[in-house]
Amino acid sequence: MEASRKRTHPKHIDPYDIFCAMLCVLKNGCTWRDLPADYPKLSTVYYYWMSWSKAPTSDKPALLTQVLKKLSLIDD
Repeated sequence: MEASRKRTHPKHIDPYDIFCAMLCVLKNGCTWRDLPADYPKLSTVYYYWMSWSKAPTSDKPALLTQVLKKLSLIDD
């Protein structure tokens, strides 16, 4: 995940915190606006969700899909 980030700006938010916020939404089935305050801002988490969910090509899965499969959180 770290390698997929553009190197134009220094990071201010830990990608692990963003990933944990995504898992919170997936696990609890809550809406984005219901994210607890200890996670990064809703707009930041949603931005990363959209960028990590896009498949780079039609034959290669999205980055988020690859990570979730590796963690065995989703099936093929």
